[in-house]
Amino acid sequence: MNFRPHKAVLEKFEQDAERTPERYRLHLALLALLGYVYPLGLVLCVLVGSSWGSGYLLDGGALPALMLLTPAGVALALLARLLTRAVPPGQGQPLTATQAPKLFAMIDKIQIRLKTPAFANILLDDSLTLSIHQLPRFGIPGLGRAELSAGLPLMQVLSRKEFAALLAHEHARLANTEDAFAVWIHRLRSHWLALHAQYAQRKTLLDLPYAYFLRAYVPRFASAGLPIVCQLALAADRAATEIVGAQTVADALIADHVRSRFISQRFWKELWARADQQPAPAYLPHGSMRTALHAGLTRAEAQIWLEEALRTQTDLEAEAPCLQDRLLALDCPPELPLDATHSAAQALFGEHLPALQRRFDQQWLADNELAWRARFHEVSSAHEITRRLDERDHSLLGPDELEHYAQALITVGRQAEAAPLLCRAADHPHGSARAAFQAARLLQARNDETAIRYLELAMDRDAQLIENATIEAAHFYEARGDSERAGYYWDRLARRHAA
Repeated sequence: MNFRPHKAVLEKFEQDAERTPERYRLHLALLALLGYVYPLGLVLCVLVGSSWGSGYLLDGGALPALMLLTPAGVALALLARLLTRAVPPGQGQPLTATQAPKLFAMIDKIQIRLKTPAFANILLDDSLTLSIHQLPRFGIPGLGRAELSAGLPLMQVLSRKEFAALLAHEHARLANTEDAFAVWIHRLRSHWLALHAQYAQRKTLLDLPYAYFLRAYVPRFASAGLPIVCQLALAADRAATEIVGAQTVADALIADHVRSRFISQRFWKELWARADQQPAPAYLPHGSMRTALHAGLTRAEAQIWLEEALRTQTDLEAEAPCLQDRLLALDCPPELPLDATHSAAQALFGEHLPALQRRFDQQWLADNELAWRARFHEVSSAHEITRRLDERDHSLLGPDELEHYAQALITVGRQAEAAPLLCRAADHPHGSARAAFQAARLLQARNDETAIRYLELAMDRDAQLIENATIEAAHFYEARGDSERAGYYWDRLARRHAA
C-alpha cells in the first residue's frame, strides 16, 4: 500500500508515539476496534431485522415485516459473502520436508525456542525477501493463518547463519513476549492489508460495500500502526540475538542490504541488457546468480554500498527502522561480513538445489521469453529509425515524428539527444501528454526543475496521468530536500483521493 497520500496522518501518529506513548496506544486500540463496526453492524442488522420482522409477520403486518426482513436478508447475504471469501494462499512453490529437511529442521528449532505456531504453508518464490504473511481465515481479521515465503535469490546471497538470523527475526514478530499489544496490532494490520489488497479487485456487487469500508478504514489504521510495527522490529532483532547472537543478526542485516542491492540493481540489469543484442538469453538467472555475485561484487564496492545504506534514514513507509538504527540497537559495528563458502540455499536444499534452480529458471524463461524477444526486436527497430531520422532536418519534423524519434533514441540509450526533442514535441500545440511526461522524466534525471512544468503540462492534457505526475513531482522535490514543495504535491494527491 502507498502511504504517501496519508503522510500527514502518519507523521501525526509518529509524533504521538514518541511524545505520549500511552495516549497513542489507547488511540490505536480504539482504532483497531473500530474495524469491526462493519461486520458487527451486519450481525446487528440481521438479528434485529429478522426478530422484529418475524414478529410483525406473525401479527399479520406484511408490509412492516417486508420492510424489516428485506434489509436483514441483504445484510445476511453480505455477511455470508464476508465469511466465505477467504484470502487465497500466497504465490510460490510449496516446499515439503522431503525437499528441504534442513530448512524444516531450522524452522522447527526456532518455533520451539520462540513458541510460535506452525505455518499453514512454506513457500519458495523468486523474490529477494523473507517474510511471514499473516492472513485472515475469513473476511474478518482475528483468527488467521501464517505462511512463510522465502525467496530463492535471497537464500543464494546469504549464508546459512545469516538466513537463520532473518528467519528468527520474522518469527519473533509473531511472538514477542515483551509487548503482546504490539504483536496483536501487527497481526491485525497484516490481516487488514491482505483484505484491502483482495477487495481492491472486487468481483461482485456484494463486495462493493466492504470494499468501500476497507478503502476508508485500512489506510488510516495501517498508517497508525506503522510506529508500533517499527518498534516491534527492534524487539524482534533483540529476540533473534538470543538464538543466533547479535553479531550474526548484524551480519545478516548488512548482507541483506548490500548483496540484495547487487542482485536487484546490477545482476538483473546486466542480464536484461543482453536482450538488446541477443534474441535469447545466453544464461538463465537462478542457476548463475551465486556465481555472478562472487564475480561481480568487489569488497570495495560493497563497502561503498554499506556506507550509503548507513546514511539512509528510515523511510516513511518502512516497517522497520533504518540499518543504522538497527545496528546501534544491537550495539554492533557496521562492518561487512565475510563471504561464506556456501549459500543458505546450498546448505539447506543440498542435492535438491539444482532441480529447484532449473524449475525457477524454466518458469522465468516461460514468463519472460516473449518480453526478451520483443525487447530485441524493439531495439533493432529503434536502430533502424534512428539511422533514418539522423539524416533528416530535425527542424522540419512535426510533434509526432519528434516524439517517435525521441522514443527510438531512448531505446538505444541516447537519452541526452532525446530530451530536447521531447521538449519540442511537448511544447507544440498538438503535442501529446505522453511526450510531456517523458520529457519530464528525462529532465528529472538531470535534476532540472523544468521537469515540473512538463509534469503539469502532462496533467493538463491527460487526466489519467494526474496521479502518476503528482507523485513524480513530489519525489522530485523530496530528492532535492524541499519538503515544503513536496508536501504541496502530496497534499494535492490526498485531496484528489478524498474527492
